[in-house]
Order: sequence, then structure tokens, then C-alpha cells
Amino acid sequence: MKLPLPLFVGLRYLRPRKQQLLVSFISMTSMLGIFLGVGALITILSVMNGFEAELRSRLLSLTSHATLSENPQALAHWPELAKRAREVPGVQAVAPFVETQVLLAHEPDLSGAILRGIDPESEEAASQVGRAVVAGRLADLEPGKARLAIGRVLAFQLGLGVGDEVTVMVPAVDAHSSDIRPRLQRFTVAAIFEVGVQDHDGVLV
Repeated sequence: MKLPLPLFVGLRYLRPRKQQLLVSFISMTSMLGIFLGVGALITILSVMNGFEAELRSRLLSLTSHATLSENPQALAHWPELAKRAREVPGVQAVAPFVETQVLLAHEPDLSGAILRGIDPESEEAASQVGRAVVAGRLADLEPGKARLAIGRVLAFQLGLGVGDEVTVMVPAVDAHSSDIRPRLQRFTVAAIFEVGVQDHDGVLV
């Protein structure tokens, strides 16, 4: 039976013969090393791809794929802009938000945080924040109620639980003297969320 040339050459150096035992041993050892190397490479790439996909999913769980930002005057009519954005092919959901850096105080602890104001109903459609809540309810974030949802790591650092009060300090510039004076507001913890990423669980409110 005639064999293809590559297979013929390969078998010639793999079949042990008295005159070629060393050559056959070296060939088998080399092929075994290649098999192990390729197998290890495939395994590592599979693990890394899975890790990357999981990390990307967690990072994007509370972060939008795209953000439209502008000065407050330009975004005063954001409902109209949101409606136009929803009409763009590929857009699944749109949610408005405002964001600023704040300082949280719950005696005797202080911690910096990113405070994000959201519309809970729109936010649940655009992110996974609703599914990330591990205590309390996101629905309790009602206008004028001074309630907030906080990341689990940040809540642990400050010793906060659902129902506890925390003071939020926001830097503000005095219109008359141009001095920076913090504005203080007490909030009640309505929900605690956890997505498994320090960038969210440890800084986001």
C-alpha cells in the first residue's frame, strides 16, 4: 500500500530499527514534547480566554459600553437625546446618570467614593445592578427619600448595613467667595450590591 510522502517519512523515523534506535528515540521524545507543549498552550489559552470574558462581563455589569457626556446645559433635554439614541441600530437600552466624587463618613470611618445618581428603572434595563443586589432593594431608591445603594466592599469598610445612615460630603464652590465648602447630606442605605470587581464594589455608590 502506497503511503503519502509525509506519513511515509514520519513512520520511517518513528519505527524502531536496530540501526536507528537512537534516531527513533529522539523523534518520539521530540514529538511527545511537542504534544505536551501544544496541549499546555491550548489549556492556558482556554483559561485566559475564559478569565478575560468573565472579567469583561463583570466590568461592564455596571458600566455602559458607550457614554454620551456634555455640559449640563447641552444635556438639559436628555429624554429627547435618549429617545434618539434608542433608535440607533444595536442600542439595547439607554439610562441617564450624573456622577461626582464624594467623601462618605460613618463614624469613625471615612472613605472616598464615586457617587452616581441614576434612574433605577432605566438603570436596571441598561446594566446588571438589579441582579447584583445582595441586600435590600433597588426599588427603594425613590426621589426625595435620601437613600442610596452601596458596593459591598465599601459597605464593609465603613461598617454599613441596610437601614444605616451615612453622611455624604460633596465639595462645592461658594458663589460669593469662591471658597470650596463641602455640602453635607445624610443618606440611608437602601441596598448593597456586589459584582465581584473592586472598581465597582469598593468605590461606587
